[in-house]
Amino acid sequence: MKHDLRVTLVLVGLFLAVQLIGLGTVNSYIKVEKDINGTITIEHPDTVIGPQPEIERKEFSFIPVVIAILVGTALVFLLIRFRLQRVWKYWFLFAVWITMSVFFGVYNILQ
Repeated sequence: MKHDLRVTLVLVGLFLAVQLIGLGTVNSYIKVEKDINGTITIEHPDTVIGPQPEIERKEFSFIPVVIAILVGTALVFLLIRFRLQRVWKYWFLFAVWITMSVFFGVYNILQ
């Protein structure tokens, strides 16, 4: 193994803690309402990066996600190919900044 048992257990524990925090954040963010007729509506409030995108056809809602993953993967391969580590670091910093902004916005921490 790459790490000894103690380090592995700490890493697994940290992973599980982050997953539980993420599930709690999603639970706080999404508003589920059930009306008298039994119809369930799910609301996604706006975040600091804007409103949720409107999806017209729900059965094809996975296509934009797949395209975004493919474009992101291609960009990562280009950064590796041209050895642009500095761009990679700033891109990671930007991703963490946006993620933390959304997280803090859900709990109204920095508003």
